Amino acid sequence: MGNGILPEKVIQPLFSKKQSHFMTFNDKVMVLGCRDLNIFNRRSIATSKGWRKEINTRFREIAVDFKPSVVLHHPHYTDSKYTWLAAWKNLERELPSVKHYASSSIYFRDGGERSSLDEVINNTKKGDVMDIIL
Repeated sequence: MGNGILPEKVIQPLFSKKQSHFMTFNDKVMVLGCRDLNIFNRRSIATSKGWRKEINTRFREIAVDFKPSVVLHHPHYTDSKYTWLAAWKNLERELPSVKHYASSSIYFRDGGERSSLDEVINNTKKGDVMDIIL
C-alpha cells in the first residue's frame, strides 16, 4: 500500500456493507462522519487520484442510487460557516432527493471563533431541522 494504490480486496468491503452509511427508517438516511462530507466537495472530486478517486466516485454513485431524503453529518469541530459549505452545496446539486440535512458538532477552535454560532448553524442545516444546543 505504500505506492498509493489501495487493493480491490480493501476497496470492495467499503461498498459491500452500504448499511454503514445508508439506512432506511421512515425516510432514507445517509450518515456521514467528519470528512465523509468532503466526498461531495468539488475540489476533492477534481483533485483526488487513485483509490481516493475511486472511493469518491463509487460513494457518490451509491448515494445517487439510494436517493436519501435526510443526511446526518457528524464533524468533530466546526467554528466557521464556510468549513462545510462547498460540500453541502454540491451535495444538494448531486442529490436533489435530499430535503433535510444537519451537522452535529462541537463549536470550538483553540484560536477563537471565526464565525458566530448562529452563522455556523444556519450553514450546516437544511429543511425541517431542530437545533439542540448543549
